[in-house]
Amino acid sequence: MCVFAQPLSFVISSMNALHLVGANVRTTKAPAGAAAAVERALDEHRACRREIQRLTNENVRLAGELERLRAAHDDLRGSAEVWIRLYEAQLQRTRSLEQRRQEEDARCQAAITRSR
Repeated sequence: MCVFAQPLSFVISSMNALHLVGANVRTTKAPAGAAAAVERALDEHRACRREIQRLTNENVRLAGELERLRAAHDDLRGSAEVWIRLYEAQLQRTRSLEQRRQEEDARCQAAITRSR
């Protein structure tokens, strides 16, 4: 049984490079067509960067549009609240006038009845 052993090597991949971790670092000869593979990877990386940039620009545009829509919503909400208060006040005045008219009609009818 071996108590002291060398640590295992792990290959950690990231978007940019491969790293060897451990006591042994091995180099390998690039396989045939590696230049084409690297070029494809770079093209893919550039495409991803363009897409990230496009999405970032779209997010900025949407944030501005959202801010404009919120402002318009607040304006419309305030306007609607004013119109609702005006409508309710007019409705109250109309009910009050209708009640007074009915009371006057009842008094007139009572006066007509008494005079007969």
